[in-house]
Amino acid sequence: MCPATIVFCLFIILLTCLKPKFFWESNEVRSMRYRLGDRGASIFYYAIGGGALAIGLIVLGR
Repeated sequence: MCPATIVFCLFIILLTCLKPKFFWESNEVRSMRYRLGDRGASIFYYAIGGGALAIGLIVLGR
């Protein structure tokens, strides 16, 4: 489970950084962008990816 979590988190961080159209224009992300703005949505997704990555690394280290 932990390696899958780490890969998922890196994927989310990469998608947030590159902002490909299939991700950045999806309904879920568009609604978050509407609420928080582009910068706020980026920060939100970086925080989700980074936080889950930290949890995955902590669990993997045990």
